[in-house]
Amino acid sequence: MRVEELISEIKSHKEIEGVTFTGGEPLAQAENLLPLSKLIKSMGLSIVCYTGYLLKDILADKIPHAKNILRYIDILIDGPYIEEKKAPLIWRGSRNQRVHFLTDRYLHLKPLAEEETMEAEIQIGKDELFITGIFDRKIWESLKEEIKND
Repeated sequence: MRVEELISEIKSHKEIEGVTFTGGEPLAQAENLLPLSKLIKSMGLSIVCYTGYLLKDILADKIPHAKNILRYIDILIDGPYIEEKKAPLIWRGSRNQRVHFLTDRYLHLKPLAEEETMEAEIQIGKDELFITGIFDRKIWESLKEEIKND
């Protein structure tokens, strides 16, 4: 999609407070994400970015154009998901992943990011269901059964 199309789609959702960049690998497209990020921030929205790269490598300029995008990101979750390090952590799935607060916007949530807990947001509409976050698959299976029974 073109940046203009994405911005139009974002603007159509009046109730959101931000945008999340997630995989594949968003920073593999950092050069193209830069103008999008600028526009998102100019709308007063936040940006959370998941990347398999490490912040230290981004800061060392090892990922082309990725360092430039950091000034627009509020929260960066770095590191690849590793199944053997799977853990019940908010906003991430494995212990090697780190949450970096790059701006003060969500700094008040830092203690939450240090706890061992998972979080998911569930939005139920008349004809649709949206689940965002990291949660145990058993919860999803249980929710599907509940919905079928109603």
